[in-house]
Amino acid sequence: LNQRTVCPYFQFNLECDDNKWKLALIGSLDGFGALIGTPVCAFVSDKFGRKRALCFFSMCCVILGFIRSFSVNYIMYAVLDFFNEFLDFGIFGTSFVLCKFEIHFNLLKLCTLKSFSGPAQAA
Repeated sequence: LNQRTVCPYFQFNLECDDNKWKLALIGSLDGFGALIGTPVCAFVSDKFGRKRALCFFSMCCVILGFIRSFSVNYIMYAVLDFFNEFLDFGIFGTSFVLCKFEIHFNLLKLCTLKSFSGPAQAA
């Protein structure tokens, strides 16, 4: 297999100039999935518990990612990509809150400062 048969760019005939907007649509759907997924997944994790929600989100994300790799058309790929990003931010938010509550309260300010300053120091 070469890159032309594996990459969705070539698989769904997106190299044509008329289909360039479809590439941007995937990125927009990712952002929209994150925007919608964050409050919905927060509600689910508050309702059913963070550990259960984290396991559920993780399993669904793996299953959706596996199915997405076998997408037969562009619409199927876009929908599965949206829901995968939806659940990705559910995993992020739930695990972030779990990590914050696992540490001692005295270290909470330091860890919050480190979590925001870490990416800036790495640049």
